[in-house]
Amino acid sequence: MPLKERIINFLHKTYTPSSTIDAHFGRYELQFRTDVEGRPVCLFIGKKNNLGRIIGEQYHRRTTYDQKGRIVKDHWDNQGKVTWK
Repeated sequence: MPLKERIINFLHKTYTPSSTIDAHFGRYELQFRTDVEGRPVCLFIGKKNNLGRIIGEQYHRRTTYDQKGRIVKDHWDNQGKVTWK
């Protein structure tokens, strides 16, 4: 499933650098990791199981910069289902 525009807008904020953040968005539970600049780069979206792990989809952020450091391309790639045993 592709990410909805509202979730992408939620993820465009800057968060605590180099951390894992748990959040709720509508009926979904989110867990994402940030890079050294505080931008989300890895997202797990779905429902938490009894161990606190997300069961659902995994996404990775792909960002391309030009020579001046401006963002040329910024999108989220679906990496498939996440199931923890």
